[in-house]
Amino acid sequence: MDEVYYEPLMSLVLGLIFIFVVKGRAERKRKILSNCKEVTGTVVAQREEYSRNSHGIRSVVYYPIIRFATEDELLIREEHNVGRNPIKYADGQQVTVQYFVDDPKEFLIKGEDTRLINMVIIIGGVAFILYSVFRFDMILFW
Repeated sequence: MDEVYYEPLMSLVLGLIFIFVVKGRAERKRKILSNCKEVTGTVVAQREEYSRNSHGIRSVVYYPIIRFATEDELLIREEHNVGRNPIKYADGQQVTVQYFVDDPKEFLIKGEDTRLINMVIIIGGVAFILYSVFRFDMILFW
């Protein structure tokens, strides 16, 4: 039994990566909210990121660039780490920014709900893990 079963092993690894991505996102949010200040910021631009899917169809994701001043009057102009299509925040729109006091470039847009995408990633991770368990079971015991 010297065979290596890459398919279930890769599914397991991919599932674990999905779970750890959500864990990292949740820890980042917790860190920021544990020591944050709220200020008003303005969307000054959008960065477009283009990609192609496996069928060659081109898509674009828009990342808002936010400008805000900290309570210490330090001016920050930074790209938000969550992109969307279609655009959620128009140029010139004011948003409430929650920035991490120790590093103001780490910020959230208040009201930005990432629970749905986190649930989708977790479900995908669990599905990959379950698939790998069933595949290992079939390979080893059938």
